[in-house]
Amino acid sequence: TEARAALALDSKSALAHALLAEALSSQNQYPAGLDEANKAVGLNDKLAFAYSARAEVQANIGLENSDAGLLDTAEQDAEKSLSLAADDDPLSKAMAQSAIGFVAYQRYALTGENDALDTAIDTMKKAVELQGQMALFHSNLGYFYDAQGEHDKAQKAFEDALAADDAYGHTHAGLGWNLYYSDDYAGALGEFDKAIAANPN
Repeated sequence: TEARAALALDSKSALAHALLAEALSSQNQYPAGLDEANKAVGLNDKLAFAYSARAEVQANIGLENSDAGLLDTAEQDAEKSLSLAADDDPLSKAMAQSAIGFVAYQRYALTGENDALDTAIDTMKKAVELQGQMALFHSNLGYFYDAQGEHDKAQKAFEDALAADDAYGHTHAGLGWNLYYSDDYAGALGEFDKAIAANPN
């Protein structure tokens, strides 16, 4: 990956460790992802992205292990990221908002707290406003809207994600479920096929 290539050039790059943490987490390699995120924070405790990356890995582990305490820790990291990003570029601010939204959504997935889902949607919308060209933010917003039962809003978010990157498998999978909820089974199967083609492993 690009993150591994960057680390090969500079093993002390906090940003590269944070990027690798996110990549590993997206592949469900959570312990390895957390290790990389901890390295990123250790190398540069002023890097907002290091905390947002660690927050998302911790949230994944917290949900997987039904560990509300770890979700609390993830929330603290996400808030720290937002604080550090206050004077940063829009991308850094958007990543911090996204981390807050992601952690809140994982809390909703664990507890069913509607307030957590509302927070997830509100903060992911802020991420979209800051960096509308990022398919990830639109796609996550689509998943969050579907969880809320707002399937029309979810479909629009997934379509916006595909407009930003039509090869993003996460979006095709989300749109597939969205169409399934709307009883469009043929459309859903088509999107699932695209998701598999984008991420065959």
